[in-house]
Amino acid sequence: MTGEDLSIGDAAFWHLPLSARMARFAQLRELGPFIRTPFRDAVTEQEGEFFAVTRYGEVVEISRRPLDFCSGKGSTAINDLPSDAMEFFGSFIVMDNPRHSRQRGIVARAFTPRKLQELLDSVERICAEVIDGMCERGELTWSRRCRSRSRCW
Repeated sequence: MTGEDLSIGDAAFWHLPLSARMARFAQLRELGPFIRTPFRDAVTEQEGEFFAVTRYGEVVEISRRPLDFCSGKGSTAINDLPSDAMEFFGSFIVMDNPRHSRQRGIVARAFTPRKLQELLDSVERICAEVIDGMCERGELTWSRRCRSRSRCW
């Protein structure tokens, strides 16, 4: 199957290669900003549908109009919960302003380019230390790679 054969509401769509998924989204953007999308609920086996918003401009506009486009009423999850359960169990994605803005302000500080680079540098340093230590102790069966380079990768 190709991306053209599958609805984005089908779990199999998300297992396609990234290039196929991106091509399908490009096609959907050409069709219009709001795409009626069928899906089958994996829990209840019932058919349903949602509107996929496929263009950046519309996503921005929707974000500016929380009274017209309310996430907190269960509109963003395919397997929707009742709105009172969504308030308690729902993720950041299903929050509306002002709660969403308050939470976004808290977590945004952890996702600045500088913070993400610090995290990446830390992960690379830790991995290099672990792998180099394993190479130095000869604990790897694939140590040929370790001997051929200054680092194991």
